[in-house]
Amino acid sequence: MLLAQNAPHFWQKHLLAQNKNIDSGEAAARVQKKLGGRILSVETLQRNGKTFYRIKILTRKGVVRVVRVNAENGRFK
Repeated sequence: MLLAQNAPHFWQKHLLAQNKNIDSGEAAARVQKKLGGRILSVETLQRNGKTFYRIKILTRKGVVRVVRVNAENGRFK
């Protein structure tokens, strides 16, 4: 019975976690962790109803890269 009482609360938290967008700071941290180096700038973009972050980073090798991060799932290329 205890599980049945907690089930709606568990699923509500689970669904909220799935729909939560990451913020620009989290996006920048993920890019920096993956590529290393120093974040130069972060911009928020809206395209076709979706939010992206455009992050410019100076890599450890001295190369400036621009990465777009999807705010919904945190994925980037």
